[in-house]
Amino acid sequence: ANFSGNLSIGDRNIEAVRAKLKENKIPIKGEDVGGTKGRTVMYCPQKGFGISIRRADGNCSEL
Repeated sequence: ANFSGNLSIGDRNIEAVRAKLKENKIPIKGEDVGGTKGRTVMYCPQKGFGISIRRADGNCSEL
């Protein structure tokens, strides 16, 4: 991948994941990226729900 040298590590991670998803023809249906709060992403296909995101500030959402 061709990454810009002046991006933060978070921005580089976002760019890398988007590139890998595109490479594997996986569409992005939603995203929760950037900012200053960490996130935990949970995916449980056995339960039949989407992707849950818990932010470090305690807020949760589902994509």
